[in-house]
Amino acid sequence: MDNLIKKYEGKEFKNQLFEGSSLNEVVSDLIEFNLLCFSESLKKYDKTNLFDMTGRMVRGIEEFINLLNEIKIEKFMELAQFPLSKPEYVKKLERFLFNNFPDSKLVGRLINIYMQLSAYKDASKMLGIDLEFNNVGEGIAYLQSRRIYLHTLQPMILKYCEGNEKISSEDFLLAIFPLIEIHLFAIGNLTSYLEINHALEDYQIRVNGTFPDLSLSSNYTHNSLEFFFLSPTRIPFPGIAKHIPNKLSDLRLQELEKNKILSYKECLTQIDYLEKLFDEYDLKDHIAFVLFSKLIKELSKNVYYDYYIVVSKKELMKKLKKIFGKQKANETYAQLIIPKNDFVKIINSSRPFIYFQKNLYSTIYQLNRFIFYITQDFLSKNKKFQINSGFIFEKIIKEELTKNSFSIKNITRLKNEHETFSEFDVVATKNQIIYNFQCKNNYLDISHIKEDYEKFGTENRNLVKMYEKAYVKEKKRENLLLDKLKLKYIKHYVITKFPVITRKPYIITYQNFEDRIKSI
Repeated sequence: MDNLIKKYEGKEFKNQLFEGSSLNEVVSDLIEFNLLCFSESLKKYDKTNLFDMTGRMVRGIEEFINLLNEIKIEKFMELAQFPLSKPEYVKKLERFLFNNFPDSKLVGRLINIYMQLSAYKDASKMLGIDLEFNNVGEGIAYLQSRRIYLHTLQPMILKYCEGNEKISSEDFLLAIFPLIEIHLFAIGNLTSYLEINHALEDYQIRVNGTFPDLSLSSNYTHNSLEFFFLSPTRIPFPGIAKHIPNKLSDLRLQELEKNKILSYKECLTQIDYLEKLFDEYDLKDHIAFVLFSKLIKELSKNVYYDYYIVVSKKELMKKLKKIFGKQKANETYAQLIIPKNDFVKIINSSRPFIYFQKNLYSTIYQLNRFIFYITQDFLSKNKKFQINSGFIFEKIIKEELTKNSFSIKNITRLKNEHETFSEFDVVATKNQIIYNFQCKNNYLDISHIKEDYEKFGTENRNLVKMYEKAYVKEKKRENLLLDKLKLKYIKHYVITKFPVITRKPYIITYQNFEDRIKSI
């Protein structure tokens, strides 16, 4: 840290522009500084205490975030309006929760998060920081936006904690969340500068202040996540079942307890659900899905409080040899363990277990995430799913256009001057203008590619070039649509399911699609 301070000693930046390698250098130094500050802040804490407390608090936060999935929408809307920082609402909220979850321990955890979130908000405001959440709904959105950083804590605790100071469950958010907000969330934002810099040739940032208190602004902004901070998939996850032919009606889901938000039965249900949902793509025959599903079922006796999984390394290896075979056991073990040495790898990891004091620890949330990632990875390489998901994506685009007063035209192919057929994805009209949308569902793994910014830039540029060619192709054959629909004006757009970085106004990323079609 001292070396970084010395490097910038005496330097004051006044509207200074950075680009290319100089941009990489200053942003990378800021990332390193924030990581060093975070690690220094953790040193004073007792490793065992903070590891345990983090596990407990993350459970409560996950339950708080997932309230939306467990109660009816009208009740959630009522819950969402409960103000934060209002002591008189604690009892009202407690009664509301008991009416929906007759479990005192669960309600206690939720109330604890509510009270800590209120205290954290008030403490931040006293320091002049407005976190911009005033009720339960906004608080859930805030926690969701910091969720990925929460799940980096335990590996980093094991790496950096070496003191004796302990934290109580009542003080966790006040002690740890400022570190997440000031350092980890900042690192997340800073990495986006590096990604864009490797994707755009004319990217610049404007820098003001003295290191490390620098304010940065850029000539391009980019959001790689979808609604409610979800990583993009070939098919948007909300409402996925209605778009896929499946036999869900035949599936006898295990009855979940009404007083649980996350539970082991839910994990088993998700396995059955995914298998049946993607039945026609033979997910049930995918060896990784089958074997890891068996492992999760083998862990039933290692589940504690219906949420935590604790298993000794010896016992886990025994299970792996039984399921995967002796030769694959060590390799599989490595695939299950969260890395501890590299923050970027930790934050992008979907591995479910962390090793501490001869035991391996995981949670229902992490197992759910792990099996979902295996499913997504399988589907991304399944040719039949790739084709079908393209058609589903077109259908989703048509639905969005219809909701925004576009008239969808039943045009999929038209005969051209060569007496062959030209195919079109989505053709619509509005205000006497033809809108021709070319839909692209190319897969781009935005999590792992972030580990290599140069690779990200190359992949991004390749996709953009592909979309530019698609646009030129549509322009060249626009007379087919003009003649067919007897209109004078036409506009062409390329809609990409996965977010790409580009200045081309005719390339629209799906997460921005609804906003864009209101103005085109």
